[in-house]
Formats: sequence, structure tokens, C-alpha cells
Amino acid sequence: MAPPLSPDVDANSSGGLLDMVKGGAGKFFSNFKDNLKDTLKDTSTKVMHQVAT
Repeated sequence: MAPPLSPDVDANSSGGLLDMVKGGAGKFFSNFKDNLKDTLKDTSTKVMHQVAT
């Protein structure tokens, strides 16, 4: 069995994770929306090209 992590490491990583979730969720979702828009734009452009040819 692997030795347990030290409490310091555990507390830091979980605290950092919580901060990331709180601070990063908004950023992640706005990035995700932007990426989705770009992907949809790219896809529709490709479809239009295929239809046109």
C-alpha cells in the first residue's frame, strides 16, 4: 500500500481545488461557450462548403 499523503499536501490541494472551482467555473463556462460558438461556426462553414460543391 502507498504511504498516506501528508495532511499539508492534502489540505493545500483540496483548498486550491475549491478555489479553482469557484474562480475557474465562470471562466471555464465562458470559454466553453466561446469554443462552442467557434465550433458551430466552423461546422456550419464546412457544411456550407460541402453543400456548395
